[in-house]
Parts: sequence; C-alpha cells; structure tokens
Amino acid sequence: MRNFLLIIFILSLSGLLPAQTCSKVLTDEYVFNETPDHQLYLEVYDLFFFRNNEYFNPIVDGYTLLGNQLRPSLIYTPNEQVSFSAGLFLKQDFGKDGFPGLAPLITITLHKPGLEMLFGGIRGNLSHRLIEPLYDFERLLTDPLEYGFQVRWDKPFLFLDTWLHWEQMIEPYDPRQEKIWSGISALVRPVNLGSFSFGLPLMLTASHQGGQISVSRLPAWTLWNAATGIQISWKNTDGVWLNEAGMEHYALLYFLAGPGDVFEYGKGHAWYLNGYIKTPAANLTLSYWRGSRFNSVYGAPVFRSIGSSVRHPGYVEPERRLLLFRLSKDFIIYDRLSLSLCLEPFWDRNHGWDISQGIYLNYRDRFFLTRLRKNPAN
Repeated sequence: MRNFLLIIFILSLSGLLPAQTCSKVLTDEYVFNETPDHQLYLEVYDLFFFRNNEYFNPIVDGYTLLGNQLRPSLIYTPNEQVSFSAGLFLKQDFGKDGFPGLAPLITITLHKPGLEMLFGGIRGNLSHRLIEPLYDFERLLTDPLEYGFQVRWDKPFLFLDTWLHWEQMIEPYDPRQEKIWSGISALVRPVNLGSFSFGLPLMLTASHQGGQISVSRLPAWTLWNAATGIQISWKNTDGVWLNEAGMEHYALLYFLAGPGDVFEYGKGHAWYLNGYIKTPAANLTLSYWRGSRFNSVYGAPVFRSIGSSVRHPGYVEPERRLLLFRLSKDFIIYDRLSLSLCLEPFWDRNHGWDISQGIYLNYRDRFFLTRLRKNPAN
C-alpha cells in the first residue's frame, strides 16, 4: 500500500483539471462587460446534458440523465453597485412529460470590486468551488437552484464564498422537517505569480434537518463536512504540448451532531489526492480516494461509505478506496457556446471498474434591451 501511495504522489508531482468538474465553462461565474447605469438586459442560459453512469457496485446504481435546462432572465442595473434579476428556470427531462423543473428566479445583487452580495437566487452548485466528495457535480443537472443569501470575495490572493441555502421551509404543525445547507469555501493564495501559484483551501459545510414547529417524529440532526489541503499549479504560457499542470491534495472530516442512529456512522475521515495536466488536445486528471466511514449529504455518492443503491438497500462499506480518471475536452464553438465531453472511469478496490460518460452543450449570452431613464427630481 505504501508503494501504491508513493506512485500516486510521484504522478501528481509530475503533473498528472482540478478535482471538481470536467469543465469550468459549466460554472455560473460568467462575467459580462457592460455599461451598467440604468440598463435593461435579457440574459439567456441553456444547458443540454447527457450523463451515463455505467455503475455496477452496491454503493450507487447506474443510471442515465438526459435533458435540457433553460434560464431566461431580465436584469436591471440602476448603477454599477446594484442589479435586479427576475427570470424563470425550466428543466426538461427527456422521456418524461412536461417540465418537472419549473421555478422563479429573483435576485438582488450588491457589487463592489471583487465583492458580491446576493439575496434570493444565489450562485450555487459548482460556483462554490467545492471538491466532489462535498458537492456532487450531478446536482448541476438534477437540482441546480439554491435560494438564500451569499457573500463572495474574489481577489487574486483570496477567494471566499459563504452562503446559506434554505432548501425546505416549514410552517406550524408541518409534517416535514426544514432543510438548510450552508457553508464556507475559501482559497488563500500566498503565492500567485501568474505562471505559478500555491494555495491553501478550506471548506466547511453543514447540512441541517429539523425545526421546532414541525410535528415530524424524525429526529433533528446536523451533518458537518470539512476539508483542507494544498493546491499547486503551473501554467506554461509558451508551451505547445502542455498548458498547465498541478496537484490538489485534501484531508476531509465528517461529523454528525444528532442521534447516533440517523446514519450508520457518526464520524469519519478521508484523503483525496489529485494531479492533473491540461493540454491543447485534452485535460487529464488522476485522483485517489481513501475514505473511512465517510458520509456527506451533497457530495457524490460514490465517495460515501453509506450506500444509496435501490438494488442494495442498507448497504454500507466502512473503508472505500478508489482510483479515478477523468479525461475531458472543451470545444469552444464560439464565444458564448461550448461543447464539453467527459470520460470518467474509476477503479473500486472492492468492486472493480465502473465508468461514466458525459456530453454538455452550454450557451450563455446577455442582450442589451434598452436604457431606462431616471425619474426626474421632485
């Protein structure tokens, strides 16, 4: 085992996409250049997705996700520090009648250089920049919306995202429990020279279910996840064959505050080692996961010790060891439209090989509609 870990470490140092998603173009962080004073815009976001999980292990079942998401929004910017957004989210799962996903999107955003404060619909899912054991990439496809409030600080030497997502509210005598998910995702870059950077990430999330006004007989609980480690990257601006190489290594903790019988395990830990290279032809990531009684609510189920399989209900596996590969390629069709391909095989020490494939067509643009006049002074 020691020799195996040494091989993984050497490969990562030698530069064998960071550890979250196969494509950064799918994140909700697109910045538009604009003249913001009293402007009205129409913003359109569309995502076609196909993800096929050929899984045959008892932790998580294989399945296919195929569909489309559309988010049209009107955005009004009274000045450079404030914007109002109102729109609609529509999600279509192919093979299912109607639109199972239909929701309003209303957001007030306060802007400062490098600082955003959002109230209403927030920048969720991949924009939190969490690693996949803490946030499952597939939530972008199945449940991408988050509502609450958020503060984001993005500077060359510091990224900080703190948020509260109110997933389910309750009323007096409600038979359901309230559900809340909150967290902090930070990256301190003490060395950021452009071509070379060294970062210290810190991630902390809390998933809570309960509520004093609920009449549910289920116990209240809070599940905590934490991760920290190092990030090192090197960009080769003059290279023909290699654009970037780096590594990201994390130590993770899991702790349950609540009755011990809510989940099979009340606490656990894990190691998550990643190395990657980016080339003009494709991007390659090699990851190693070793988890002991690890659990998370929003994380990818393949990393958990507590199974979610329909075919194997109640299955648990205290020790999980995985070797994961990710091969991805982005095709920029034009500035606002991109096609992403992703191939993700992984080896499970206890169950052998499984594989996942993905195709994503992503479009985002903003159209100027009109300039609204200021109301005359009384």
